Amino acid sequence: MTEAEKVTVDLEHFARSMRQLASTLTAEDDPTRLCYELSDKVVEVLRTAGAGVSVADGSGALRYVTATNERAAEIERVQEKTQDGPCMTAYQTDDVVAIADVRETDRWPEYLDTADEVGFHAVLGVPMRIRDEKVGALNV
Repeated sequence: MTEAEKVTVDLEHFARSMRQLASTLTAEDDPTRLCYELSDKVVEVLRTAGAGVSVADGSGALRYVTATNERAAEIERVQEKTQDGPCMTAYQTDDVVAIADVRETDRWPEYLDTADEVGFHAVLGVPMRIRDEKVGALNV
């Protein structure tokens, strides 16, 4: 990665944005709306090309909820169909999964082929929890 390709993240702005989002949460909030807000805020603050959220159903399968654009939606749909990808791995292992170049790994062939086709060359799967319960994953 060249210096020009590096993105500087304002961690204080990121933390402030996440605190602001969290401070607005109530028990009555629509979970889908919160997923939209989360993915939009992550794209804004981290200046990424897209983000999406998948949540676990009763069987533990991840279901696509939201994406910030059609390219992100396409890879979210592939991940839901195959139940394979960085979000699924992040959800299952409860660890962040970072892939710097999708062309340099063969972990999730269909997902990574689609990510490359739509122009995403790096991906990040972040597990999401509510207290002690795993609920899904954020795909950036």
